Amino acid sequence: MIQEVARQVSEIQRSYEQGSISLDEYKELINNVGALQAIQDASASLEENIMYRTIIVNAINLASVLA
Repeated sequence: MIQEVARQVSEIQRSYEQGSISLDEYKELINNVGALQAIQDASASLEENIMYRTIIVNAINLASVLA
């Protein structure tokens, strides 16, 4: 998901830099891509994965100490 959004944003930015679209079009297209939502979703997923990883690593470390 995030890779696709990044690709779309990159294409829109390239079009703006090349003068193919106006500033207003650029802003509208960027807002339509939903880049912010995708980033927030990816960040939430990453934070959740880090939390689960921490729980697992702590359990493994405790098991090692108790062994």
